[in-house]
Order: sequence, then C-alpha cells, then structure tokens
Amino acid sequence: MTVSADDARTVNELIPEIALIEDEKLRTAVQDIWAETWRQSEWESLADVPKNTELPAERKLITHTRSVTRMCISAAENLHEFYGIEYDRDIVIAAAILHDVSKLLENELAADGVTAQHSRFGKLIQHGTFGAFKAWEKDLPMDLVHNIIVHTRGSRNQVQTWEALLVHYVDYLDSDTLLFTHGKKLLLTK
Repeated sequence: MTVSADDARTVNELIPEIALIEDEKLRTAVQDIWAETWRQSEWESLADVPKNTELPAERKLITHTRSVTRMCISAAENLHEFYGIEYDRDIVIAAAILHDVSKLLENELAADGVTAQHSRFGKLIQHGTFGAFKAWEKDLPMDLVHNIIVHTRGSRNQVQTWEALLVHYVDYLDSDTLLFTHGKKLLLTK
C-alpha cells in the first residue's frame, strides 16, 4: 500500500515523536504503518480514534500513544543514568508509537456515533497482533515485533527484552491512570 504525502503529513503532525527515531528506514516504516492502518480502518479522522471502549470518547488513542512514548523515553533515560541499563532508543520509541496501532481496526464507532465498541476484527484478533504483523511485513527488527506482541497481558508470550518490559509497564501506567481518573476498574491486579 502506498502512503500519500497528505496521510504521512497528518500522521507526523499528530505524532511528532516519530521524528525522534534516528534510523530513517524505521522512522518511515513507523509513519507508514500508522498511515496504512488508518486507511484500512473506518476512521475518517485519525485524531478521532478513542483510546479504548471503556473510557469516555474524549480520551484519544493519539494522546495515549504520545504519552506512552514520552514516558518511555524519560524512563529509559533515567534508568540508563541511574543503573547503566543500555537500550536501543529507536526500538523504545518505535515500539511505544506502534504498540496500539491495531486499535484503529479493533475499535469502531457504536450506533450512537459517539462511543466506541469492539469491531469484529477486535473480537477475533488478539490485541497487538496486527501491529506486529505490519512491523514484520516491513522487515523491521524482531525485537520490535516482539515488543508489540508482548505489550499486552493478552499475549501468551513473556517479555524477553528490556525495551519490551519498559513499554509494557509504561503502557499500563498510562492506561491505569486514565481508568483511575474515570473511576473504572484498573488493569493492575494483586
């Protein structure tokens, strides 16, 4: 699928953190995955896609993606400074940006035209699988594909890289923060 210049520009304007990816091939692939998945979805405006079906419609996927990306960068930098943990910055950024791209297909507008519901795709395909497929299709690093798959507790695979561990926890931090502020059941279990 060829990505139009307008779609690429829209993706880059809505997710400016893509520009932080140093590797040009990876940066372009991340942009293209978002644009291609958007065009495969029913969403007319990328900015309108809700984060999930449990939160009010004003909680958007783009905001969640950007928040997770920035927190991952900050956490990685802090953990490197304090503990000397080495990491692949481009993989952290790309994984944070791509971890929920499949939600463009997993969620759809409900009949009321305001709230979101799971689409048939979202009911049949495990969360994260399509994003991982798109990364694999673009011949991106296996560590990135792994990261997208294991970011969710729905995956049967265990985290195998530090970058995947980071994105998993930061994603849940951001998600639980939103759930908490809206009085919803947290993903955190004890």
